[in-house]
Parts: sequence; structure tokens; C-alpha cells
Amino acid sequence: MKIVKFMGKPVILNFLYFFLIAIFVFSACQPVEPAAAEEEFFFEQGGIKLHYDPQLVIDVQPPSESVPASGGDEAYSAPHPEFVHFDLYMEQAQVYVAPVEGYKDAADFAPGVIADLQALIDTPENFNECVPELPLKQFFHTCDHQQFNASLGKLDFQNGSGIRFVTVYAVQDMAPVDNDHLLYVFQGFTNDGKYYLKALVRMLHAQLPDTGEIPADIYSSTDPAVLEDYFGGFERVLEADEAGFAPKLKWIDAFLGSLRVE
Repeated sequence: MKIVKFMGKPVILNFLYFFLIAIFVFSACQPVEPAAAEEEFFFEQGGIKLHYDPQLVIDVQPPSESVPASGGDEAYSAPHPEFVHFDLYMEQAQVYVAPVEGYKDAADFAPGVIADLQALIDTPENFNECVPELPLKQFFHTCDHQQFNASLGKLDFQNGSGIRFVTVYAVQDMAPVDNDHLLYVFQGFTNDGKYYLKALVRMLHAQLPDTGEIPADIYSSTDPAVLEDYFGGFERVLEADEAGFAPKLKWIDAFLGSLRVE
């Protein structure tokens, strides 16, 4: 009995050893299932794909359109190439994508604006007066139309970078600073310089009236310093209370930061 016990132990160990080896070899020979491809989410229009984070986008199939190129012959329009327009969040957010080279070919002012905007993106600390802006047919605003620039800063998206700010535009005349006119604006370029991306989001702020008006003394003033101080006051109020924005700036930043243009 002692001999059986003594010799049985190595026999059992040997059996277990070869059993484990067999399992390892069998497992190694089994075909490896390829990892499931991560699902991609994007909107597509006119050959342009706008990739996004589904946790930050409500519209599954937002209205979109390809806007034909224009020579700027119509009133209140400027030359531009064909571009794509995505209408998100029930017309509360607009995203535009245009080819950079097409813009340079379509408008003689475009190369200078593109260079100035890229310089500001690279060195936002050198901001001065207003943000260089490329006008689009449905959004004919330029640098000179910005009455102020609150919360200006650089913002990266998945394959590019740009500048965001909050403003109220005035095209033909001064516009009241109120919740009816307040806009978040983003402009940027893809890293390969192929696409220009613009986004507009309608904003509200707790310290602004729903509908405002320009005071008579401001409206009639011809002193640039008076106007600068007046609109600069709104800029300071908004920047001092960023928690008062709706939607929150951080949420819009996160949404734009999730985008990838192809």
C-alpha cells in the first residue's frame, strides 16, 4: 500500500500535466474570431461625411442639403463654392462644410481670410478686434458684422481645430444684444487643410432679455469708443457668468470636439 501511494502521485501529476498541455494546444489551434468593427455614426451629404458621437446628437437623420456654388450676384450674398449644410437640433444648430481650395477659387478675398483665420487658430492670444470669417450664402456675415466676441478660444475637433466665440451680428445696422440674436460661432479647418467647418448654435443667457433694444444715445452715437464700450460691457457680462448660457458652452464644445469631417 505504501508503494502504491508513493508511485500513484507522480502518475496523477503526469496525467494532469499532459491534460493541461492538450487543452492549451487545442485552444491555440482554434481560429481566432476577428474583433467586431466599432460602429461608426455619421451624417452624409454631397459626398461629405460628418462623423459624430451618438451620445451628443439627438437627430438621427437631420435635414441636410448641398448648396450650389454662387458668384455672389444676389443681394446680401458673397461668392462661395458648393458646400454642405446640416441642420441639427430642430434648427437650433447649423453645421456647414466647404472645400478650402474651392473657396479660394470662388472668391478673391478667400485666401487672405483663410490665412488670417488659420493664424488666429494657431495663436488665439493674438486676437484683435474681430474673428476673420468666410461668408456663406445662407450666413452672410463677416468679421465686421461681429458686435463683440465673448468667450473666444481655440477648440479642437477629431481631425482639425478652430476658434469659437459668442456674438451678436449686425449686418446693415446695430442689433440688440438679446436672446433672440445671441449665437455661438465656430470656424475651423481639417488638419489636412481640405475642409472649412463652420457651426452656429442659437444661445440664451440668463442675464439677457428675450427681446432687447439699442438705447437712443448709443444708436445715435458716432463715437467708436462709445460703441466699443457699450458692446464690450455685454462681452464682460457674458464672460463673467458662463454658467448662465443655455445650452452650456462645455456641451457645445464637446459636441463639436466629437466631429470628424471626411
